Amino acid sequence: MRDQGMISCERDPACRMVYNRPREYILNNMPLFIKNKATEQLARQVAGETGESLTEAIQTSLLERWERLKRRRKGHIVTGQIEDLLRRVDTLPNLDSRPENEILGYGEDGIPR
Repeated sequence: MRDQGMISCERDPACRMVYNRPREYILNNMPLFIKNKATEQLARQVAGETGESLTEAIQTSLLERWERLKRRRKGHIVTGQIEDLLRRVDTLPNLDSRPENEILGYGEDGIPR
């Protein structure tokens, strides 16, 4: 969206707006420079093995890692929800004072009656 010289990056997640002066924006969508030799060599090895360009190899690697991170985050959310549910269940009153085995129908020897 362009309005009075302003540029919007709402639809491009790689594009970030940096506020410079009133009513003036600069896009921060700079190329990535790898300054670590070992990282660059690893990227070249992956690209060579897969037949991808360096950009494709890096993008695929980052996408795969991002998906793993999202799954891990989702797992933490589910774990928290389960823990919350268990805490709420623990606070419920005990309406039956019989032992668990009796409620389930097990005898003293642990075998169902």
